[in-house]
Amino acid sequence: MEKGSKILIYIFIAVVLVAIVANFTNITGKATLTPGASYGPIDENYKNYKECSYITKNDGWDVRVQAKMQYRDRTSGSLKTIEDGCEGNDAVAEYHCVNGYRKKRIVGCPGSTVCTKGICE
Repeated sequence: MEKGSKILIYIFIAVVLVAIVANFTNITGKATLTPGASYGPIDENYKNYKECSYITKNDGWDVRVQAKMQYRDRTSGSLKTIEDGCEGNDAVAEYHCVNGYRKKRIVGCPGSTVCTKGICE
């Protein structure tokens, strides 16, 4: 096999490995921020909602994907579910589990997108 062919094979393998590693970062729960979206502060009352876990795939803070989760309300003690939802036409109430607690941010939709059924499109 020629030296040039071997180099191309190595480059191909490297690209495949990078793609695989990039795919695994979505599984680890690292936040995915939507370019152009306007992220507000995290709701300060988040510690009232513990034992947070995802029912659907973790979307990070991505406003183009709707996530659904369950959590325990510390005030009532009951187990509740919630999903990302619209805050008017141009923002999303984005929920995320961090260290076992449910956190919320109001995120403005990027560009000329609008919120429909909990996602900016």
